[in-house]
Amino acid sequence: MKKLILFTLLFSFCALSAQTKEPAVEKKKDSIPKWKVHGKFTFLLNQASFSNWLSGGQDNVSGNTTINYDFNYKNDEWNWDNKLITGYGLSHINNEGYRKTNDRFEFNSLLGLKSKGYWFFSFFTNFRTQYSKG
Repeated sequence: MKKLILFTLLFSFCALSAQTKEPAVEKKKDSIPKWKVHGKFTFLLNQASFSNWLSGGQDNVSGNTTINYDFNYKNDEWNWDNKLITGYGLSHINNEGYRKTNDRFEFNSLLGLKSKGYWFFSFFTNFRTQYSKG
């Protein structure tokens, strides 16, 4: 029993002394990325089927794709923020053919310059369109 207690104490002491704290590593200013890109891509499929339904309803199949991304650049006094939003969707309703449910392309861009004082100059542009008629 004494050997078991001695072994447990010795093992716990070794385990505790083996943990050391490493010094914190500082990031250099040059290693910080200037471009940050983040966003999401969505692809959605949906299907509905009705049989012997008194209230009505039509069989349909639909699909929708959406892209929403941000591209941001930051360097000292310059900021450049870009946003891309696009999507397209179709729905096929039984006996009616295809119908467009989503159709969008939008690009926003904001360029900013911080002056040495309290001023911040910026330029904004926006482009919107759609892929097809309707």
